[in-house]
Amino acid sequence: LSRKFLDLWQAPEGAGAPIAILATSFTFDASFFEVECLGRFAGLQGRTGEGTAIGDLAYLLELEERLADIDVTVLVDRSFQSEGHPLRFDVLPIGVRGGLLHAKTAVLVWERWVRVLFGSANLTAAGYRRQLETMAAFEAHEDSEVPRQLFEESFAALGELVSLVPRDGLVEGPRVRAERVLRSAALELGRLELPKAWPNRVRSKVALSRPGRSALESLRDVWQGGPA
Repeated sequence: LSRKFLDLWQAPEGAGAPIAILATSFTFDASFFEVECLGRFAGLQGRTGEGTAIGDLAYLLELEERLADIDVTVLVDRSFQSEGHPLRFDVLPIGVRGGLLHAKTAVLVWERWVRVLFGSANLTAAGYRRQLETMAAFEAHEDSEVPRQLFEESFAALGELVSLVPRDGLVEGPRVRAERVLRSAALELGRLELPKAWPNRVRSKVALSRPGRSALESLRDVWQGGPA
């Protein structure tokens, strides 16, 4: 099934209210993310008031109101130079010793639906609209065929990245909010009856590379037969 990347940020029918987002990107365009990705996630379809000053302001005010109770965190590589971003969401630089944060993934949490995105596109207009990129979506809901393990492995991998964010000692600090997104995702996942395995003997493994360990090492967990 081929879909536009931005369509994957919109809630499926029956998903319920939006709850939280945790996304990663090597580089990042805050304005694009706010208007196009968060707008769709919040149910505004990414429209900004048809280009008029009053319309744009009304859109941003409505978006801010809808995001008031939604936790949104974006993890970026420490090389990314931010020129400031709206306070509606957190942008946290991650330092990976001896490497880069190059993952492009996202966990989108609604009341009755969890969607995990894996892709090659950065959270930028070029990545989503002009460059040749790929993205796969895995969804947890009542009729999903995706096994619970894939989501749990995804949350664990993202948890490792969040653990690289320095602790600031704040009760409601950025790291705490990022951890809360993963707890929200796990909570919604726990309410769903998901299969223990893929149909038709398919296997999957979420592999997080790190200095000293290649993601390719995880092939042994899913590969059957002789060497690839």
